[in-house]
Order: sequence, then structure tokens, then C-alpha cells
Amino acid sequence: VGASQVLPGEFSTQYSSVIVFGQAHEADEAEKVNALLSLLDKYSPAFKEAGEVNIEKAKQRTKVIRIDIDHLTGKSRKA
Repeated sequence: VGASQVLPGEFSTQYSSVIVFGQAHEADEAEKVNALLSLLDKYSPAFKEAGEVNIEKAKQRTKVIRIDIDHLTGKSRKA
């Protein structure tokens, strides 16, 4: 579910959501590090060096799950 907002006067909610169907697999070491670096680039680009150190320290106790998507659906309700 993405951003949502209660619409009190309409007794409803504004939302968007996606459901994914597929096979889940634990990422191998290289894929895990690449995924974590991608998250670092997206959410903390100003702290790249410190983030890379954190990834190196935490990668052995971190799991990343890859979903090979077979099918997806989505819906939304806008105000």
C-alpha cells in the first residue's frame, strides 16, 4: 500500500496498492549488496561512505528477498 489518507466526510480512504504474485528467493551475496547499495542511493545519498561501511558490517545478518514477478495487479481510490 502506498500513501493513504482517511476521507472522513466520505467515510472512505484514498489509497493505492499493488499485489504481486511470483516466486520469492533469497538473494545471493552480490545481489544482496547491490540491492542494499540501491537503497542507500535512494534514501541516503548524502551518507554514501558511512552507508557502505554499515552495509559491510550488517550484510551477514541481513536477508534480501528477490521476487521474480509472474503477475501483478493494482488499484487506487482518489478523492
